[in-house]
Amino acid sequence: MANSLSKGLLEKRIEQAVIRLCPEALVLKTHQRDWPDRVFFLPGGHCFFIEFKRPGEQLRHGQRAAKERLEEQGFAVYVVDDIAEGIRAIEIERSVEKCQRRDY
Repeated sequence: MANSLSKGLLEKRIEQAVIRLCPEALVLKTHQRDWPDRVFFLPGGHCFFIEFKRPGEQLRHGQRAAKERLEEQGFAVYVVDDIAEGIRAIEIERSVEKCQRRDY
């Protein structure tokens, strides 16, 4: 029970960090087996995925396959087991999104 709460709290805190860092972002739960837990949409159509794990937990076979497939198609997929990693992922993707907007 405590482990589930830890993962849930991690998800909630990272979602709150996204809203704080990028209030115009849209965060959706995927509810699809083996897909990452959340998809994050940033302004300009940029999106990325985060799979939340308990500390030390590994991806299941199907999750690894989905991650590889998404990455082959050009999407960023992060596997996060602490808040600092989640915030770093958000900051990286915000930087990518800003650079892509400058290219047009």
